[in-house]
Amino acid sequence: MEITIRFFASLREAVGSESIVCAINDTDCIADVAHTLGQKYPQFHTFSSTLVFALNGEYAKSTSRLKDGDELALIPPVSGGIND
Repeated sequence: MEITIRFFASLREAVGSESIVCAINDTDCIADVAHTLGQKYPQFHTFSSTLVFALNGEYAKSTSRLKDGDELALIPPVSGGIND
């Protein structure tokens, strides 16, 4: 099974890619994928405790199960805005 993982903001820069295709097991959940990414990309640990996940365009929990063809977006915290 394969999923597409999309990286946003500073996480995209830390990983060095906008997206990757990742092979998963049929029992994997988002947390399993995050753990695997932490092993492959050491800089991923900087973000891992504060990530927001979106699965197929909807916010998801780390315990959400994945299936073949899913798109998982990993969104780090973002700061900034307009100051008055």
